[in-house]
Amino acid sequence: MTLPFRDWKWVFIILFLPVCQMVRSQPVVTSYLCEETDSSGKVDVRWSCLGPEGQPFGTGMHIGNGQMNGLRFDPRYHAVPADSQGYGRIYAFSPTGGLWRTEDEGLRWEVIASVDRQLPAINVADLAVNQKRPSTLFLATGDGDHSYRLVFEPYRGVVVNTVFSSGVYRSVDDGHSWERIALPGTFTCSEPLGMQLVRLESHPDKPEILFALSPRHGLWRTRNALAPASEVLWEQVLNEPVPFEAESGWRGLAFMPGNPSTLYASGRRIYRSRDGGETWAPMPGFDPDSLFQQPYDDGFCSKAKINCPEVFDSLCSDMESIARQFKIRVVNLAVSLASPNRLYAYILAEEVFRKTVLSSGRGPERCRDFGTLETRPVLQIRMWDGQSWHILTERAERGMAASRMALAVSPLDGNEVVYGVVNLSGTDPGIGDEELLAGNAFRVLAGSWQKGFHVDVHALAFEPATSQPRLLIAHDGGLSWRTSGSQFGFCNEGLQTNLIWTFDHFERPCSEIHAVIGTQDCGTMILRKDSLTGQFLWESIGGGDGYGAQIDDRSGRVFLHENYSISQYDPFTGRKIKEVSSKFNGDRTLKDLRPFDPVTGDKAWVPNTFRILNHPETGAMIWGMTELYERTVLPISGVDDPVPNLAEVWKPLTDAGKRLPEQWKRRIWEFDICQSSPDVLYFAWSGLPEYDLPAAVFRTVPGGCDNETIYASELGCVEEIPMEGFPHEGPLGIDFPILTGIAAHPDNPDKVWVTFAGYQPGYKVWSWTRTPNGKGGIWTDEASGSLNNLPVNGIVCQGGTEERLYIATDAGVYYKEKGMRGWRQYGDLPNVRCTELKIHHCSGKLRVSTFGRGLWEADLLPLNELPELVINSRQIWSAPKSLSANLRIADGGTLVLQSSLGMPRGGYLHIDPGGTLTIEGEGEVKNFCGEPWNGINLVKNRTFWQWLLGKKSTFMVEEKKD
Repeated sequence: MTLPFRDWKWVFIILFLPVCQMVRSQPVVTSYLCEETDSSGKVDVRWSCLGPEGQPFGTGMHIGNGQMNGLRFDPRYHAVPADSQGYGRIYAFSPTGGLWRTEDEGLRWEVIASVDRQLPAINVADLAVNQKRPSTLFLATGDGDHSYRLVFEPYRGVVVNTVFSSGVYRSVDDGHSWERIALPGTFTCSEPLGMQLVRLESHPDKPEILFALSPRHGLWRTRNALAPASEVLWEQVLNEPVPFEAESGWRGLAFMPGNPSTLYASGRRIYRSRDGGETWAPMPGFDPDSLFQQPYDDGFCSKAKINCPEVFDSLCSDMESIARQFKIRVVNLAVSLASPNRLYAYILAEEVFRKTVLSSGRGPERCRDFGTLETRPVLQIRMWDGQSWHILTERAERGMAASRMALAVSPLDGNEVVYGVVNLSGTDPGIGDEELLAGNAFRVLAGSWQKGFHVDVHALAFEPATSQPRLLIAHDGGLSWRTSGSQFGFCNEGLQTNLIWTFDHFERPCSEIHAVIGTQDCGTMILRKDSLTGQFLWESIGGGDGYGAQIDDRSGRVFLHENYSISQYDPFTGRKIKEVSSKFNGDRTLKDLRPFDPVTGDKAWVPNTFRILNHPETGAMIWGMTELYERTVLPISGVDDPVPNLAEVWKPLTDAGKRLPEQWKRRIWEFDICQSSPDVLYFAWSGLPEYDLPAAVFRTVPGGCDNETIYASELGCVEEIPMEGFPHEGPLGIDFPILTGIAAHPDNPDKVWVTFAGYQPGYKVWSWTRTPNGKGGIWTDEASGSLNNLPVNGIVCQGGTEERLYIATDAGVYYKEKGMRGWRQYGDLPNVRCTELKIHHCSGKLRVSTFGRGLWEADLLPLNELPELVINSRQIWSAPKSLSANLRIADGGTLVLQSSLGMPRGGYLHIDPGGTLTIEGEGEVKNFCGEPWNGINLVKNRTFWQWLLGKKSTFMVEEKKD
């Protein structure tokens, strides 16, 4: 995958785009990353944030700014005079978006930019603010909720790298500077994920004592947290005797309010210490191995007697109740100042139950599955009242996971309890003990229908020190307040934390619309100029998980992913239709316009992060699905229009499926076109470790492929590039590298580069070059010894250079070109995970999307000369077209230009003697971004005629000088 951001210098964008948070470049701590970099330093390039910032414009469902996972109030919040430092201070953070702070109770947020630059990555798992010294902050890095294995997201098939931990950091100056106070085992070469962290707690009365909780490695403590960084010592004070299973782990940590000598920690069990953490014992009455094994009546036999009497005796006989098989996975904790002796537990578990659903058929046939044992997740909210445990609620909810276990209790009312999964649930304020303990006091407070709220709740916190505490919610759309009553409102002003999977930008003439992004959780957004105000705004055009967002350069239409379908959106009219469906999901308006797979004959699978490239000469759309397809443009139509003949819409270009027929194994996320030889395309299967499917790379056969070859039994349209020599053993159970990006050499059709995710030090960037005899090729490691051990997510090659490469990593962008000894960090981009890179030739910018901080851009390094596109025959260009190269019309070549032609920044149009350029109708030649270019050059030769015809004459023609 690749990742882009941009840096617009157009005056109107500078005037109207929201200002993003920037600071001067500061030293980056990277030594723990098994560092092998050279000493060439950082390229002096300035990145500019394009947003989105704040709450996007739009009324669709599930729109927001981006995921936030944690909240902390400053100890002085509302406890000091209103004009004092800390009065309105709150911290918010996430493993992808860094650390943010508000000084005005959430009206506007600002990034703590020192974290962006001074930490090796902006991954924030938790923050502890010292009660006695609020200017002293402790920061835990990583992502404790996903620390057990490599994680692959989106969950329907795309690779995402695990967020690593580099331990604990400390600031004693309100976050202006940071130093690492390491924990043993945080990020080592032998265990790249290291000691992930999920929770930090600073002792309320003793600033020198700090506790750190690791999901896999238990509870650690330092008694000298304020000592010089190299002298801080850690000791493990609590861990389970038996290692946790993959789905389990430590999660909760809390001091008893008003009594810091008592604190609690939870994983599968709950432990309590009454001596400040010196000794620990399990909480009484909470033994996960026996607590839920008591016989109880699950109602199965009564249902069997009514629905399946013929099997009642065999399934029930005399047994009306069974021992409940209930297995705790993880427990989170909460305490309240209102009821300091209480402890609240959020239990995530799974239970075995007897199925009571009838099958199809009659008589005994319909009861064939009745009584089958199955497993389902379940959650419980329990309360310890100082003497015993009480179940407050028990239910199964969609989306239960360790990352969605938020729990909070009002500081003024111990019976007002709220928890989050996908929705927000809780009790109403003011209820009595009897109603709370009855087990039916909880109700859903907010869901996808609620304005001012976004689903998937990660953290909850009530305002302290106020008579009417509001509830602050961190979710997949950023942040929201819930005031007294049921009023919700976003408080995202200033935030720019979008998790972008893919993006695309407009190279065609369009001053109104500039870019489109596909995000995790917050749908698809487009950057457009508001027709009334003239300001540039991010507008939501698709909800849910956006993932894929691509633009057809000819028509300007956007193709976007919306969970179960692809929609076609016309940004000029605002019309949209779901026209390529991967799952009908009961929606009859979906037009299933997917092509047929040439190998299986079934409808092709569409990857969530699908890719579209326009052919550099014909402009035709090339799609990556289970094969590569060329697609015609369909007009926006009504939902009742008949489905067209798909053979007229799609033309298959490859037949790699003959090597691996199962479609789900060969979705094409990455492919690229050789600009100088556009019939040569490289594409890849990224690899699926969970199914033991290694990555594979293919190259199309020059000259294209006809239908007879496509549908023949033998592989004929592509050649597979052998990957022998790549590793078959690696860390974390991944036995081969996961391919994330691919870049064809723009001038050499026989060379390609690929990038890999993960933490195998030798597998970052490799190139393949065909041997001169055309038989086979050679793989070359392009990064060993010169690049940090970071996952690499994407790559682009800048045409017209000596193989100048830009790569997107989990901590910024790097570049290298032929002759350089090693890779150099490219500019002052925050050390954030970057997902996609693209070059915007019109403006001469490099753009990168990030998984947590939105879209950015920076100037490309200067070129000596752009590559050249040569016209040797007669061509008619009737649709708008944007070039990434100089254009030469050679002797005998004719170009009839009937629409707008966009030249790249610094480019020229060169007409050789005997070449003809005819501009007619709406034809014009310009740079669409208002950037300088070098005009049209006519080469004089007295023996040749040259023609320049047409009504357009707004450019200058200069004689080429010797």
